[in-house]
Amino acid sequence: MQNNVALFGGAFDPFHNGHQYIINQLKLLNFKNIILVPTGVSAFNKNLTEARHRINMINAATKDVEVSNYEVNQSDQITFSIDTIKYYLKTYPQLVLVFGEDCFYSFDRWKDWKKITELVKIIVIKRKSDIDDFHRIAKTKKIDIVKNFKEFQSQQNNCLYYHDGDGYDASSSEIKKIIKNQRIEDVQNLISEDVLNYIIKNKLYI
Repeated sequence: MQNNVALFGGAFDPFHNGHQYIINQLKLLNFKNIILVPTGVSAFNKNLTEARHRINMINAATKDVEVSNYEVNQSDQITFSIDTIKYYLKTYPQLVLVFGEDCFYSFDRWKDWKKITELVKIIVIKRKSDIDDFHRIAKTKKIDIVKNFKEFQSQQNNCLYYHDGDGYDASSSEIKKIIKNQRIEDVQNLISEDVLNYIIKNKLYI
């Protein structure tokens, strides 16, 4: 999808191997432009680590994606995905929204989530779960699921592609809990060495 831009938002608190897995899968789908959007002030998470640390961890882990300051620069007001999408659509009319399967299950709690499906196509990247569970929940949200990626490319908006790869099993909340319990050796396969060193140096999550 050379002309398409993948917009991948999240807290990235911290950036972990699950996030990197999603980026790698997008590259396999031939996305040439991937924009990561760290959350500013979240409507769901009131205890985000300072934005500069989250951005620095992303930059420490990956060098070939764009990291957006759009949401973190919105002062102290809550930032919503619908507004971020509208902002980027002005520059990238072929924008595709990307998130992990865990985010999809709470998608209908997002502000104007139905409007989002009208504005952009969506790719959901598999986590460690059963595809039947995904389709069962997707039906309740009444979004058209496209199983073939080539077909997805030719579709207009209001459709979703579920990327059924190997999946990933990493959780930011679990990583923070492990670090707080001083079990550093248990996170070495969940985050990159550079991110781990940054966390230790800046005494995050302790």
